[in-house]
Amino acid sequence: MKRRADNADRPLPPGGTITGIVASPRAPGRFTVMVDGKSGRTLGLEAIERLRLVVGGSTLGREQEVAAEEDALRVYDRAVAMLAARGRAARDLER
Repeated sequence: MKRRADNADRPLPPGGTITGIVASPRAPGRFTVMVDGKSGRTLGLEAIERLRLVVGGSTLGREQEVAAEEDALRVYDRAVAMLAARGRAARDLER
């Protein structure tokens, strides 16, 4: 499996106008938030709703929040994958 670069090393994209929220073809249940026509962060539906991200809305001044949500989702997905390899259920993480 190819590892993605850690977000700590990646500069935050500048805030801008959300031009789309599209389903990620590589990760079911994940959505890429397009900012000014460019691929931005990948988030889950809960995070998108919690942050109230909508097409036409702005991410200006909220870059850290969005990045933190993406980081948390990545950690969760990784933990689920590790538990699956050990024969455990994803609900074990929810406790």
